[in-house]
Amino acid sequence: MHLELSDLLNCSYAKDADGPDCYDCWNLCREVYRRAGRSLPRYTDYLISMIGKDHVKNIIVDVKKDINEFVKIDNPEYLAIVLLNLGRDLHMGIVLEEGRFIHVMRKTKVSIERLDSPRIKGRIEGYYRYVANNQT
Repeated sequence: MHLELSDLLNCSYAKDADGPDCYDCWNLCREVYRRAGRSLPRYTDYLISMIGKDHVKNIIVDVKKDINEFVKIDNPEYLAIVLLNLGRDLHMGIVLEEGRFIHVMRKTKVSIERLDSPRIKGRIEGYYRYVANNQT
């Protein structure tokens, strides 16, 4: 399945932004899922109320695993969440076809990169399939 995502490449990063001109990494994932006819939940309010704003960025994936909405998988697959370790922050994007993924980072625009690029490959923490409400 090929999604039309070229218009997203003009969008910039902004904290907590959910489009249409700016996105944070999670809300970009949500937009890609929306275009695929699926949905990802809005976690910002849920996480902040549960664990406090200061703790959100480094335990977001652990909380998601705890609520059983994501299953860790061994290899990239279409529309899986790819989690990247950027040192002090965790980052995420969505796996596309042909070993590519889409993401947006601070001070950048949305980009599509290869998962096997030297800049990305060593930072991959894992792949996660979203299973709540969207069995694949």
